[in-house]
Amino acid sequence: MASNDEQSFIIDDEVSKAKLAVTRIKGAKWIFVTVYPHDLMASAALKTVYIVAVIGLLSLLIELVFLFRVLRKQVLGPVKDFDDFTRRFAAREMNSIEKLAHSSVNQRRDEMGLLAQALIGMARSIEKYETGLNNIVFQRTEELNQTNKFLRQESSGRKRITTLLQSIATDVSGL
Repeated sequence: MASNDEQSFIIDDEVSKAKLAVTRIKGAKWIFVTVYPHDLMASAALKTVYIVAVIGLLSLLIELVFLFRVLRKQVLGPVKDFDDFTRRFAAREMNSIEKLAHSSVNQRRDEMGLLAQALIGMARSIEKYETGLNNIVFQRTEELNQTNKFLRQESSGRKRITTLLQSIATDVSGL
């Protein structure tokens, strides 16, 4: 038996398998009694549980759809851009730096934007060093080509001198 205040009661009657709500009506000296069978209460409770479960599952499904969309846009999209950039940069497509620099992920002010800026900075440093190394290799190759050309000329000059000396030696020994 439960009591809400001094004049209201709820009685669990096992004989009639029902709940009895009892209260006094103010003014008249009457008692108001409501009888609610346990069977009706159980079916109403099951309906309520079913409705709450369906609403919960629908809200979970909606939440998962929103979560998927947010993850796809906020995480998977930038990761795809980074993957595309690294593959293209590894293939020496230097225009991939500018493509990433002008992408939407570089404009972001969160961790993905910072990562994009760091990748762009590293790629530009690598490009700068690679250009410098290529210039050094080009200069050294030019120097080697000039030295080879000089050595070939020297070699051909020495061959002519050797041939001339052999010719003189043959003439001198023939006398």
